[in-house]
This record gives sequence, structure tokens and C-alpha cells, in this order.
Amino acid sequence: MIPLSRHMRLTAGLMIGALVILGLFLSSRGGPLFTAFPRFAVLTPFALVSVAGLLAAALWPVSAVAVAAIVPFYSPDIRSLGTALGCVSVAVLCTLWRRGRSPWLEPMLLAVLGAVVVLLSYAAPVAAPPTSRLYVVYAVYIGAAVSVIGFRAATVVALLGFVSLYASYRAITSPSLGGARSGDVLLGLNANGVGFLCALAMVIGAVAARQQAARYKLAGTLFLVLGLFGTVQSGSRGAFLAALAGIAVVVLHRYIARADSLGFFTLAVVAVGLYFLSSPAMNWLARASGRNTSEIQQNVTERAGATQYALHVAIQHPFSGVGLASLDEYSLSDPNASYHLSAHNVFVGRFAESGVVVGLLFVFLLGLAVVRARRHSPRVLLPIVVFLFVSGISLDWFVEGRLGVLAFIALAGALAAGHSREPISHDLRIDPSPEWSTTH
Repeated sequence: MIPLSRHMRLTAGLMIGALVILGLFLSSRGGPLFTAFPRFAVLTPFALVSVAGLLAAALWPVSAVAVAAIVPFYSPDIRSLGTALGCVSVAVLCTLWRRGRSPWLEPMLLAVLGAVVVLLSYAAPVAAPPTSRLYVVYAVYIGAAVSVIGFRAATVVALLGFVSLYASYRAITSPSLGGARSGDVLLGLNANGVGFLCALAMVIGAVAARQQAARYKLAGTLFLVLGLFGTVQSGSRGAFLAALAGIAVVVLHRYIARADSLGFFTLAVVAVGLYFLSSPAMNWLARASGRNTSEIQQNVTERAGATQYALHVAIQHPFSGVGLASLDEYSLSDPNASYHLSAHNVFVGRFAESGVVVGLLFVFLLGLAVVRARRHSPRVLLPIVVFLFVSGISLDWFVEGRLGVLAFIALAGALAAGHSREPISHDLRIDPSPEWSTTH
């Protein structure tokens, strides 16, 4: 964030708002003004909004990342994604200019992951869809930018909470969600993808509800309730189980963060408890969402077969995998498979689709995020990282571009949790604790 006086910030905010309003006005009603130059009818509003976005990114880096997280849900075209990346780049450059230096390990690891995934996709037996490569690069770049800027835990939660709360609202107000499960059901996602966002709202709600301030307890309860209703509406059993894992970490974070026998015992109790609770919890969700039992059983059988097939494919193609987001297409060419399903597992999917190198690097990054979050942010970011870990068992959010951006924002926030240097004005001040303090 560029250091400016309060008066200058207010002036800059008004100017940015005026540019956005003017751009939106010209895009909707400015046609008659450009009758002689019809090409400018499209370029002028886009240029005005882009300039406003770049200025906002320079002044408030969080605004650039927020836009980058929202754009894939509403305008996932090259022009919009490129503009969002430009705004994030400006935010990163301004952060480096103000700070002078920045952590290098976390962004480098994320950049290496994205580069290796894309490069190996060209050597795979099946050509990866261009949009999959684009989304992976986009998500990894946003994650690297977040680790460079070094947002506080509260800011990361706010970024994820806005999108997840809106998804929960849309899920509750969409009666057709329960009937359709595949394809573009809502916000460009299938039912499981929508359930992922709603379950994430549950975890964020539990995090906020555990804070001391009454207003955050109220807001957290609202998030939790809306997320629960949205998850039930989606019928996503895996997302619901992941939400329970995240909430368990919220409740027991004091014990889990301990580096002694009690801490490891608590982790073991949580893991065993979730194992025995998983079946009753998922059966309850199936009944609450009205899903057909035989359909669920068939889906479970197909997913188990697809996961086993993905492991077999990973052994056959250890170097490059079969191709990014291409396991379903590859299986169709195999007479012994033809599942036409992805691995439905973010870990197995990386080994099968991108090879051993990518799989090991991805597991290492996720494990490092868990360790960093447990040490530096046990009650805020650790529940979210655990949610990503558990949800990845039944949902490959890595290749689901819209979810991948949010996941990498959370992972990058956890990776950079030990050296966050975001200015105090960006702190949501949810609770005065070392985790939220300005001296990391």
C-alpha cells in the first residue's frame, strides 16, 4: 500500500469511483456518443475501468486480489483475466517498492509448481484443454502475489468469506440446484463445486464466531447457518465432511497447536472421530438434501473405480502423467476403463495427470501450509487449510479454475503467515492476538 495522507486517500477513492461509474455508464448508455467511432464504444469504458483498477491496486493491494478472485466467476475471458493479472502485478510492484524486499521462498515454490504443471502438460499423451492451463497459471500467480504482499490472516478470511457467502446465498435461492449435479449448475460450477464454497462459508463462520467481539460472533453465526443451508442444498457430502473437519480444528485449535503429546493426541482423536462420524454425517446430508440412495451408492462406486484407475495411470505415466485435466478423456481411449470421470481427488489427480514431480511438490506445499498455519495461525488459517486438505479427498479443486484461485489464496496466506507485513489499516481487527498483531 502506498503511504498517503487520509485526505489524499479520500480524493483518490473518489476519483477511482468516478472512473468506474463513468466507465459503466458509457458501456450501457454511451452508444450514441460513439456513432462515428464504434470501436471506441467498447474500448473507452474498458480503459476507464482498467485505469481505475490499476490505481486501486496501487493504493489498496487487497482490492486487486479481491477482483482477481471474483473475475473467474463472472467474466472468465482472456481480457478480464488479463486485466485482473495486471492489477495484481501493480499491487505486487507497489508492495516491493514500498517494502524494498520480500519473502522469496514461497512465491518461488508456487511459481515452480505452476511452471512444471504447464510444461509437463505439453509432454503428456493427451493435450490439456487451453482453459485448464490458463486457470492453473492464473491461480498460481494470484497465490504467489498473495505470498509476496503478505496479507494478514483476517484479510485472507475476508477475501474467501465474501465469495463463499455469496455462493451460499445463491445456493439457497436456487431450487434447481438439488436436481442437477453435473455441468454448469451455478456460478460456472457443478453441485460439488458449489458445495465446496458453501462448506467453506461454514468454516469461516466458525472461525469468526470464536472471536471475542460480539459483532463478529453474530456475523460468524450468519455465515455458519447460510453455509450449512447452502451445503445441504448442494448435496455435496464430501464438502460437508470437510467443513466438519475445519470446524473441529476451530474448536480444538488450542490443543492442536501444542507441540507436545497432548497436541498429537488431540490430532489423533480428531482424525479417528471424523473417520467414525463421516458415514452418519454424509448419510444425514443425503437425506436432508433429498438425494437418491441408490444414485449415491452408484456414484461412490464409480468414484472409487476412477481413483483406483488414476493410481494405475500414475504408475504407467510417472513422468508427465496423462495430461492436465485430461484423465477422463484418457480413460475413454482405454477399453478397460471408460469411466469418463476425473480422479475426484486432488492428490491422486496430480500424480495421474501431471506426474510424480508435480504430485510430490504439491503435497509438499500443502504440508508446508499446514505446518505454517499450525505454528502462526492455528485458529484462523489452520481450519481453512485443513478444510482444503479434507475436501481434496473427494474434489479436485486444483483443476477447477474458480475454486483453484480461492484455494491458492488460502494456501499462500498460510505459507506467508510467519512474515505478514501488511499495514495495520488492512487489519480487520477481529481479535487482539499474536496472530492478528502488526509485529510478525
